[in-house]
Amino acid sequence: MIMPEIEVPGHSRAVAAAYPEILCDYIDPGKHELSQNSWCAANERGYEILGDILQEVAGLFPCPYIHIGGDEVEMEYWENCRRCTGLMKEKHFEKPAEVQNYFIHRVAELVEAAGKKMGGWSEIMDGGELPSGTVVFSWIGLDHGIAAARKGLPVVMMPGEYCYFDMGQTPLERGHYWAGMVPTEKAYAFNPLIPDSLKPAERKNVLGVEGAIWSEMMDRPAWHCEYQMFPRLCVTAEIGWTPQEQREWTDFKGRLDRSHYMRLYQKGIRFRVPFPEVTYQNGVLTAAAPYSGAVIRYTADGNEPTCFSPLYTGEIKTEQPENYRFKTFFTPHWGSIAVGIEKYLHPEMKVTTTIDAHPKCPAQLLADGNEKTFFRSNRRVKDGDTVLFEFEKPLDCRKITIKSGAYQTSHYIITHAIVEISTDGERFMRSGWFDAEGDSEVICTVPIKALRIVFTSIRRTIGFTGFEDRVGKRKFEKQSVFVENIVLSS
Repeated sequence: MIMPEIEVPGHSRAVAAAYPEILCDYIDPGKHELSQNSWCAANERGYEILGDILQEVAGLFPCPYIHIGGDEVEMEYWENCRRCTGLMKEKHFEKPAEVQNYFIHRVAELVEAAGKKMGGWSEIMDGGELPSGTVVFSWIGLDHGIAAARKGLPVVMMPGEYCYFDMGQTPLERGHYWAGMVPTEKAYAFNPLIPDSLKPAERKNVLGVEGAIWSEMMDRPAWHCEYQMFPRLCVTAEIGWTPQEQREWTDFKGRLDRSHYMRLYQKGIRFRVPFPEVTYQNGVLTAAAPYSGAVIRYTADGNEPTCFSPLYTGEIKTEQPENYRFKTFFTPHWGSIAVGIEKYLHPEMKVTTTIDAHPKCPAQLLADGNEKTFFRSNRRVKDGDTVLFEFEKPLDCRKITIKSGAYQTSHYIITHAIVEISTDGERFMRSGWFDAEGDSEVICTVPIKALRIVFTSIRRTIGFTGFEDRVGKRKFEKQSVFVENIVLSS
């Protein structure tokens, strides 16, 4: 059964574009017009429009609930709106959260009139009591869910630090990280009944658990949503359907390794294959299998292993561990990410740019050695814009990798730029382009004094995907860029 969500009063850019009359009479001059996306809480015309929408949605979905959102509302519009400030005076509200509670109660009446029950995110609990029977989807930690269960409200537990599968699974893999890393074992550790905080009678208000995935940054590759969901979605099923006292991680992992991976594969699901644990000590390189019988292959030239690469059978003695890459193969054509022992240089460098920087994300963050910090442009990139890296001393390294996009995602990547290098800091020669993932790799054969990213209006590379080929110059002109990091391999 599908539960529809009509997000109000925030996250409403689409409906605001179609029905601008739902908005407050305050316009923030510092934001784009379409960013003004909070419903006016004191506009009766807005409630009429919302009532019509909910009636139509109710007729389309047999689910007894309609989720109304309620999260991450930009309340400054209410604080500066003539109608909403008038409502606050009339109702003797002291803070905007009370305006939200008023709005939620009005929406509850509309949902009930449509013959449905209402659900919403954690924040609908802020500002006052909720109508009886409202389902709280607790995503911000556990506090809202615990409070709702204690008040007798039905709760779906889904705290981000356990249940948000758009979070990265390790620091080596793509994904958000605002709720921390969420590996499979951590997700399995969650008990939605919160026995340390809820009494037996209160636990009965916990309807269950939900695994969440937000796909706006998972457009490429096509199977990345499946990679993020599985096997973590299997964890959600076991948490929800198995008595908590009968769950045990070692038992679950054994079943996953022995049979469930194969079941997922036979269904055509591109699940995450765990990678080997690589260690280097006393001149010996070791790759530990992530599960019994795992096939591990490796390369000794820094390239990603393929199904034709040598089979790893035991310890490797080497003085250059950084040249080796290891990968688990579930089948000859599906496996884990490639991993190895990374050795990075951290030279002194100066970073300058012709691009206006976001105040919180200046270009110099690219020189701090922290992969989670990034440079962010504060305007659209133009043809001829540059980002220049000048090294204090000529840099002698094997490879330079430039990563772009919001950390560990494919959002805001560089699509139209070339990379140039210089041995004297004055004369530059072209050395690379950015691929479909927004990354560029430069193989260094001589010491270099400077590296420059030059943005262009034409994507000069081969092997366009259909999407990239269709985008063309228009995409470039609207591009906001994140340069995530510059990685210098020794």
